[in-house]
Amino acid sequence: SDYATILFEYPAQRSLLRPSGGIEPAALAAGKNGSCMEDISIPDWVINLGLGILGGIIVAVICALIGRFYKKRRAPKPGVITPEGPRDLDDPKYLLGIRADEKFGFNPYYHPREYLDDEIYKRINTFKSLLVIGAPLAGKTRAVYEALRKFNPKPFVTMPSIQDVQDENYPDVENIPTAKRAILLFDDIHKYTVRDSMAQLLLRYKDKGAIIIATCRKGPEYDRLCDSMKDCIGIFGDPIEIEKFERDDAEAVAKETNRDVPDTFDGTIGSLFVPLQEIEERYGLTAVEGKKLLQSIKSLYDAGVYDEDEVFAIDHIGRVYTNIEEMTATEDEWQVVLRRLEQKGFYRISGDAIQIEETYLQNIIPGSFNDPDDLLAISKLFNDDFDSLYKIMATAYRRGLLDVRKAAYMKLTITICRQCFELQHLKETSRDYTNTLVYLGLAYGGLADVEDKAANCRAAIEAYEKALKIYTLDSFPKDYAMTQNNLGIAYQTLAEVEDKAANCRAAISAYENALKMRTLESFPMQYAATQNNLGTAYSTLAEVEDKASNCRAAIEAYEKALKVFAFDRFPMDYAMTQNNLGNAYGTLAQVKDKADNCRAAISAFEKALKVYNLDSFPMDYAMTQNNLAGAYIILASEEEFSSNCALAVEACENAMKVYTREQFPMQFADSQIIMGAIYYKLALIENKSDNCSKARQAHNTALEIYTKENNPERYKMIMHNLAVLENTCKD
Repeated sequence: SDYATILFEYPAQRSLLRPSGGIEPAALAAGKNGSCMEDISIPDWVINLGLGILGGIIVAVICALIGRFYKKRRAPKPGVITPEGPRDLDDPKYLLGIRADEKFGFNPYYHPREYLDDEIYKRINTFKSLLVIGAPLAGKTRAVYEALRKFNPKPFVTMPSIQDVQDENYPDVENIPTAKRAILLFDDIHKYTVRDSMAQLLLRYKDKGAIIIATCRKGPEYDRLCDSMKDCIGIFGDPIEIEKFERDDAEAVAKETNRDVPDTFDGTIGSLFVPLQEIEERYGLTAVEGKKLLQSIKSLYDAGVYDEDEVFAIDHIGRVYTNIEEMTATEDEWQVVLRRLEQKGFYRISGDAIQIEETYLQNIIPGSFNDPDDLLAISKLFNDDFDSLYKIMATAYRRGLLDVRKAAYMKLTITICRQCFELQHLKETSRDYTNTLVYLGLAYGGLADVEDKAANCRAAIEAYEKALKIYTLDSFPKDYAMTQNNLGIAYQTLAEVEDKAANCRAAISAYENALKMRTLESFPMQYAATQNNLGTAYSTLAEVEDKASNCRAAIEAYEKALKVFAFDRFPMDYAMTQNNLGNAYGTLAQVKDKADNCRAAISAFEKALKVYNLDSFPMDYAMTQNNLAGAYIILASEEEFSSNCALAVEACENAMKVYTREQFPMQFADSQIIMGAIYYKLALIENKSDNCSKARQAHNTALEIYTKENNPERYKMIMHNLAVLENTCKD
């Protein structure tokens, strides 16, 4: 048994000692009489041995029964498996959080919606993953909860915490219950997508056989989810969208539950039950002290300084209340304000923290942090608190990825990193210190995208290399691989502006180090992403040295990436890698096997265009069409000149459906240069006058955009092309 071990030993066997003569006198006598039935006695050692064997069998049986009993008792009980342990699925608070409290909108009444409830139940019952989307208060989580309660036997539901995902402490794939209907639930999944590895983990859970259920707010949150998990979102199938709750239905439900339809009814069923109108009215009647306290909570919310389920430390609220809102209060006065707001139903107090309904923060309490200086002011309140500084730092970095003020937010992230390093208790060998170094590297890398590329890339490299003194392959293999990959990106970006060969080689080395841990078997998505990066580094290196061998190395890396980035599972990554592969083949065609490599490039570009279509991905479509045109131009010099030139023209014209002069003048000009090159080549073979005229017109159109003043390099190239063109086109 795994649960009980019984140790026992058999009685020691006694040796049968015989005299040197051989047979004992008693035995001899028995033999002589010819009767042994009543005269022969069984030796004691035989009796003891038999009893020992019998006892052993009995103990083994008892042991097995005990094991089965304990195993049954210790087996996972169907229900909600939270980070704190198993919970009863019938208790709504583990799925609904604060909304399971009647004060914050919970009502035992549930209004069934056939299109929604039946679809959720059907998918779970057929072991399909699902994503429910809808407006805030549309009833996403409640619909999932009600569907799960219908099952008998109850399913296993594992709810990973957001903090665990942030720390990459995901539930172990191998430990997911393998019983029927093993479910992973990600409520508000857009809050979980803080790690790139989230997508890979979802796919591994799916491959394991788990049903993945997620909810997400419709709108910007869903758009960001689709963008951040573009190649994983397909595991959910078509999202189940909660429709607008019509006024007639709302009035019927209100009548059935003895309430009125509030003025704040917004087409969601939740707005009938969550007391938004009452809270809004109460907020308007709240004294200044109460409003300032609630606004302090809103500031912390915007800064990201809170725990899961909108739990805020009272001490943190007090800091903002005093220093940002500039309010003063004695301890007794402070407690009175806190308790009064709880009595009014704004939040509930639990120990030294409060939990508040997120909808109140978003829709009722005014004020928001829309400026980097606001976050900086908050950060200064927490110079002694690493956890809070870290959350503010993460908020600043995430905002920088989405905001047009990217430089300001990245600089703020760097500033807060420096604040973290000044904490006395933060040891340079600690995980917290090293995590901060990684954020520092990311912020410098983000800043390099918008200004002073060389200096900021070097600063990012320095931060990553310091982190790698702690994040070793043996001690922290995941962090080591992630940081090596980031280091490679920083070197590769630096290669764009200086020491291309040396920095590309450094990038290649970093990617290869990352691949020591990111193997195809263990971490397929990270493996493929790093292989794609490696291929790009080799392609860039091929521009300055050993073109043939570096192109072949790039092609090999891209093909390894495509073992994972399959068209049906990861269409976006598939298309990106196919485009990169096409470029590598196109570059190789310049020095070796021109026709074969051009055909391989064309094949790769055409595969990319299966995903990059004009309607869904216009920019990627146009880029790939231009690349396709370039490959056809090179192939035309080897075979089927006229038809390949015509295909090049067609591809270029397709690109200009997107690259219009008004919206994308530089890309439009580049397409005109390509078009001019095609017509120049055609002029060498056929219709000289007509094609020379078209080539000249295309280059002159490009000159209207690329002037000597705004882009001297492009201007010089166009002028050179025009000179060659004039010389060729002379009668």
